[in-house]
Amino acid sequence: MGAAKHIVRVCRGLSCRERGADELYEAAKQRADGSPGVVVHACACQNQCELGPNVFVDRAIHHNVVAARVGELLDDLVRERSSA
Repeated sequence: MGAAKHIVRVCRGLSCRERGADELYEAAKQRADGSPGVVVHACACQNQCELGPNVFVDRAIHHNVVAARVGELLDDLVRERSSA
């Protein structure tokens, strides 16, 4: 597999976890599985607690993300990757 083109990071800080980040992380990992060029990582608190759970896609931050939204974000990355 080649190098990742997109990196998705899900904040796993306490505030984000209290708002569902663990489930969000698992949903992101599952959705990205088998998508070449998309890698999902957990990250430590990024000091955006009041807006969590937070997901970082490359350099963009997305706030108040739910599992359905993370699926949309990853689908967009896969579509972008396949059209490149």
